[in-house]
Amino acid sequence: MNRRQYFYFIIALLSFGPAWQSALFGQVETLPPVIPPSVTGAADPMSQKSLIVSTIAPAVAIIVTPSSPDQLKGARSWLVARSEDANTQADPTAYKAAYSAALSDTLLSQLPSANAPARLNLALVVDSVADRTHSHQLAPAITALLGDQSDAVVLVGVEAAGDIIPDALSNDAASTNTAALMKALVSAVANHSTPPLGGWIAKQAIDDLDPIVDQTGQLGSLAGNALSLLADTMMDLEQTRIDLYKDAIPESPRADDGSSLLLLENKYYSQLTPKEQTRAIQEASDLIGCIGGRIGSGGINENIDMVNALKREASQLGTLAQAAGFSNSSLTQAVSGIQVLNGTSPATAVQSACQAIFPALQSSGPQFASLNPPPTLNAMNTPSPGGATGGAAPAAGGGAAPAAGGGTDGAAAAGGN
Repeated sequence: MNRRQYFYFIIALLSFGPAWQSALFGQVETLPPVIPPSVTGAADPMSQKSLIVSTIAPAVAIIVTPSSPDQLKGARSWLVARSEDANTQADPTAYKAAYSAALSDTLLSQLPSANAPARLNLALVVDSVADRTHSHQLAPAITALLGDQSDAVVLVGVEAAGDIIPDALSNDAASTNTAALMKALVSAVANHSTPPLGGWIAKQAIDDLDPIVDQTGQLGSLAGNALSLLADTMMDLEQTRIDLYKDAIPESPRADDGSSLLLLENKYYSQLTPKEQTRAIQEASDLIGCIGGRIGSGGINENIDMVNALKREASQLGTLAQAAGFSNSSLTQAVSGIQVLNGTSPATAVQSACQAIFPALQSSGPQFASLNPPPTLNAMNTPSPGGATGGAAPAAGGGAAPAAGGGTDGAAAAGGN
């Protein structure tokens, strides 16, 4: 977590007052016994899942029931530490998967009745465990967090999702749990789009699916149905952002070129079906058209972010067109027209450059002859908090916190693991 996220997280804690602060800070207290070696060293740790559940249940109960700050912090730290009880073994992977499954099952039974501070505490536990186990067995719990009403809980859930999606797509792509996780990630962006966390949530969700951001290298090695699921989810995220542009400038326009690092990278694009390829190009055209149409409607910082996103999207599109063999002089010229723009370019110049992309793509080959023009943008009537003029905010989630953070560092800032 970077300094800005840390700052936002502290703001969130302060804004919720003493109840949240007491729920997140404190000193370590004595907690239930560690998970026994007979479980952590078992030949099949998953067969011991029920014992793990019964062992961790008291610590989870401390979090979801009124407890002292010391007990809350100690419970979170203890639950995270238990994910590493088999780290001295030659291969702790099986135990980490079993622990992740047990934790997910336990939290699923508690989240529906837990209050907001407890759900954030549980989310921080899941995020820190995901950072240590990278196991797709956490998918059901993370899916539940992504459907939460609180923006803060959802942000932590999105960060946790990024730690397990590589494993889920590499080893469990065909399961209903993975399908539900990917669908929930898109819904989280759609339902939690408003300030101040909407941009963070969207940026993190896009990063979750980016092979370049993925430090495990698993996303970059996907093929077949797993790659299709990854690409389809990224396109669903991109479409969600395009839909937001129809009504207003969404939070964090700088996030909107991130999808191109997957969808417009020939290494992955070349493996997609013709239908998926056409959709990827359609969305690139729509995104450029929508962003270009909003230039001049926001503040200077938003305009700079939008122009930079346009330039990166156009650059990736031009590079793909050359590699995939659908480049032509019109497309080359259209891409170059966007590349020369900057944050101070007149709105009319930016809009004109962006309008050249769609006809250039449509004439680039038979596959794209049926592309549709970018969507028509609705009027923006009311000032947005970011300095833009904004219409009615699209699909916003309830219970928004002023800001929040997550990840291992977020948990540490909130009282440590």
